[in-house]
Formats: sequence, C-alpha cells, structure tokens
Amino acid sequence: MQQIKPRDAEEYRAWLKKEHGVEITTRTQTYYGSALNAAVEQIRSSHFWASLGQRLREFEDAYWLRTDYKLFAVPEAPLLQVKPF
Repeated sequence: MQQIKPRDAEEYRAWLKKEHGVEITTRTQTYYGSALNAAVEQIRSSHFWASLGQRLREFEDAYWLRTDYKLFAVPEAPLLQVKPF
C-alpha cells in the first residue's frame, strides 16, 4: 500500500498526530532546538571535527600537487548545517 506524504508543515503535524499520537507544541520545538544546539556544540568541539578540517586541507594540498587544480571552492572547513524545526 502506497502512503501519501504530507505536503506541508500543517499536513505533517496532522499526520504525526494521527499516525503516531505525537502533537507538536512550542515545548516540543524548544526541546528540539535545545537538543540540536547541544549536539552541534559537541560536534564542533570534538576531536573528530578538528581532525576532519585538518584532513580536508591535506586532501586539498595533495590534489593540487597532482592536478594543479583546487579540490574545494573555499579553503575554510565545511559548515555544519542544521535543519530547523
């Protein structure tokens, strides 16, 4: 059976409530924002994130030496993108 996907935020809220008994409230949105911010800070301050930035610079340099072209459009480490609620 094919499920119909919600087309917008309001349909998604109604679908969540009907199918999963979850009601999105201001409290839900606040909790999401707090949890997201904590996760982002943990990632940005992690050894993994610092190592990733260093490794990307190494890849960039090695690629440039082999091809005489830049691998990345900008030299800065990538931004950590987050999805708003």
